[in-house]
This record gives sequence, C-alpha cells and structure tokens, in this order.
Amino acid sequence: MKPIRIGLIGCGEIAQVMHLPFLSELPQFDLVAVSDLSARVLESVGDRYAVPVRSQDYRDILSEVDAVAVVTHDHAEVVQVAASEKKHVFVEKPLSFSLEECDAVLEAVRASQVTLMVGYMKRFDPAYEYALAAVKQMEAISFARIHDFGGSFDVHPNVYTLYRADDLASDVLQHGHEKIRKTMRDALGGSPSEQLVDIYYEMLMSGSHDLTVLRGMLGQARDVLWSHPLGESGLISILDYGEGRTCSFEISLLTDRLWWDQSLAVYGRDRTVSLQFPNPFIKHAPALVEVDLNEDGSAIRKVLQASYEVAFRREWLHFADCVRDGQEPLTTGADARADVELALAMVQAAR
Repeated sequence: MKPIRIGLIGCGEIAQVMHLPFLSELPQFDLVAVSDLSARVLESVGDRYAVPVRSQDYRDILSEVDAVAVVTHDHAEVVQVAASEKKHVFVEKPLSFSLEECDAVLEAVRASQVTLMVGYMKRFDPAYEYALAAVKQMEAISFARIHDFGGSFDVHPNVYTLYRADDLASDVLQHGHEKIRKTMRDALGGSPSEQLVDIYYEMLMSGSHDLTVLRGMLGQARDVLWSHPLGESGLISILDYGEGRTCSFEISLLTDRLWWDQSLAVYGRDRTVSLQFPNPFIKHAPALVEVDLNEDGSAIRKVLQASYEVAFRREWLHFADCVRDGQEPLTTGADARADVELALAMVQAAR
C-alpha cells in the first residue's frame, strides 16, 4: 500500500520533538512538504528531514499532499482551508479558541467528507489505555481528581536539537498574539478580565488534554458546579459527571519548576486507579499506573509501567488507519468542540 503523502504546517517545538521524527520514520507516511512562517526554521527542518517541498505559505503545499498535520499556534483557518481542498487533517489541540471557529471547521470537514483527527495524544498512551480498562470494570465510582501542574520548557533544549523562529519580525508575532486574544475575549463575552483570558488560554492549551482523558473514562461532564482562579492563569473546578460522580480539576503552569506534575485518579467502592503522566515532551518516558485495592484482607498497591511506546507515535498509526479505512478517529472534532465548550463554562464559573 502506498504511503500517505503528508505535509506538516507549523514547525515549532512539539513538531520538532515529536511529529517530524515519527512522520519521517513511519512507513505509513511520506513526509513530502513542510511549512512555517520562519524561513530559518523552514530551511533547518527541511534540510534535516530532506523534505522536498517547503513554503512559508501553507497554501502552497496543499497540492502536493494527501493529508496535513496542523501544528501551528492558531489552527482554525488552516484546517478550514485544508479541508476545503479535500485534504485529511490531523490538528493539534485545541481545535480552536472559540465555538464559532470550531463550528466553521466542522462544517468545512463535513462538506468535504475528509478525516479530521485531533491530537489528544494522552488518549493513546498505553498506561492510559490500561487504566481506562481498569476504570471501566470499577463499581460505584464516586470521585475523580485530575491534577495538571505543567513545568518549565527550558529543559527541552538540553535534550533535543531545536531550531528557533528568531528571524520573525516582532509585529508578525504580535499580530498573531492579538488575534488569538481577541478571539478568546469575544468567546468569553462581557469584557472579561485579562486574568480570565489567561485562564481560558491555559485551559485550551493544556487543560484540553485533561478534559479528553476524563471524557474517555467518565463521558461528558453534566455541569460545572464551582470554579475559582488558581494563581495567575490556573483554575480549580468541581465538575459533575452524573451518576453520583464528582471530579476535582486543578490546572496551573509553573515555569519556575523543572519538573512536570500531572496525574489522574478515579475512586470506586473497593479500589482506586491512579495514573501519573511524565513530561509530555520527553520520549519513551513511561506513564505509571497504580491500583490500590483490598486483597486477602490487606491493603495492596499494584504499580504498573505499561510500555515504553510513545503516545505520539501511536496516534499517528491510528490516523493512518483512519485515512486508509475511513474509520472514525478516537479523538474527533465533535469531542474537541465539546471540550472547548466545557472549558468556556469552567472559566465563566470563575467570574
């Protein structure tokens, strides 16, 4: 079977660390094109991976590919254009910064009948899959807790060779920043404070990962019971998942810390299933599953290191299957829209 000709749009840090290496390695794909606003990054990445087609305008590469990976900062317009050209799309989270943009993206995908998959890589982590199966077998789930304290990005240049877009004019960066901020302010409505905008941004950029892992385990949240700001851009919320299931949600970005602290725990009648995630930018760092339960009259803790497989690689294999077989992705655009809607409600509850 011929490989899927794919182009990557947006060659920033996560593209360089995870997506480009796997797209160049996997036989299911032929990495034929890259696009980035930075000429310096484009040349460096293009040379490193011997990519024949390169352009600072992503529209120029669409005629050369069957599918695109959208790894830009602002995704909605790029996905709409690619879908209108009948290209299958893998898009990093969040799907968009507003529900209106999400709806426009989903309409473009429906009209062209292409595959749209959202890059929620934690759903493909082997440890998450193991924990998910364990949770599905639990009785009388009453409580869940998700804790997401991201750390510093400064450690990554010591681990990887990274190319920085330091040739971009400041007004180009400022224009993109202001466009996103305006979209978020309009989405929140009612002249939101800059702190609320910052919290909403953090919820979409990091918290969307947490919302999707909760969705996979507990389904769609029924209601936001309470929210309160946590520091400058963090949030604590209490979510109702129905059937007597309540979730405590905690998120913050603490860039002075050189470690990442991200975990999930689900509490049932006779056991607790916990999942500890590593820094998502470190390859082959395994997530750990812990199961606390009663066994033979004793309190037992079982610890599992599920696999060294990389979730990013596994999601690319899934995308290839979806494109080739026409199956619905595990992480759909509709689910991603629901995550944006829930993030909005959580931030609104903190007003």
